[in-house]
Amino acid sequence: MKFCVKHGHRNTYRALDRYNAINWADKVRFYEAFEFYRGLIELRNNTPALRMDLLSDLEIFYHRIPIADQRVLGYQMHPHNGINPGGGDWSNIFVVYNGSDTHQLVYLQNQMPLSVVVDHHRAEIEELYTLEPNSTITLPPFSMFVAYTVQ
Repeated sequence: MKFCVKHGHRNTYRALDRYNAINWADKVRFYEAFEFYRGLIELRNNTPALRMDLLSDLEIFYHRIPIADQRVLGYQMHPHNGINPGGGDWSNIFVVYNGSDTHQLVYLQNQMPLSVVVDHHRAEIEELYTLEPNSTITLPPFSMFVAYTVQ
């Protein structure tokens, strides 16, 4: 198993600031990654389903999407008793994580068009593009996908 190592230290929880300080020059160097994470944080802050803290709440809305590769996790959150998991008009939310080091083909089984908000390039709260019903997506290695249907 690989571990993240900072300056030769495997666990820097109680290390000096020189090991844990933020190098702000890296924000410029890795600006695309910064923008991607900024988009994910904004999406989570604005989507109730992505902030559920009780397993019982999650189980009400959750349906796993069957995927052959165990390193790929996909699920759909759907309305329950008239409540949309995403709040507002976001009725079905599809989330897929590719934790493998290869491209993965995923059949989403969506019955309606999907508004994509996260792909391997960008993460936004506004729609990036639309996918047709019964879509199949190809996820690059170590990437994710988030989309929703409108009620």
